Amino acid sequence: MKGKTVMFVGDLLGRNQWESLVCLLHAAAPQSPAQLVSADPLYTYKFLVTVSFYRAPYLVDIDVVQGKRVLMLDDISENAES
Repeated sequence: MKGKTVMFVGDLLGRNQWESLVCLLHAAAPQSPAQLVSADPLYTYKFLVTVSFYRAPYLVDIDVVQGKRVLMLDDISENAES
């Protein structure tokens, strides 16, 4: 996987998976140079492999319809552009 990119998208569960993978990678090669770049909502750990986490509590879009928040389960376009 050297030189590849892995991305996690989601909420706290996705972040826990991202942190676990980063810990495993660092434990496997502790002497390798690494860099953490954080710019909310995107966090990237650059290592032999780049592992990113994009915070998106909802993968689907949320619209306001008649003053109420509605999950648009068939539409991911807004979060997909990020």
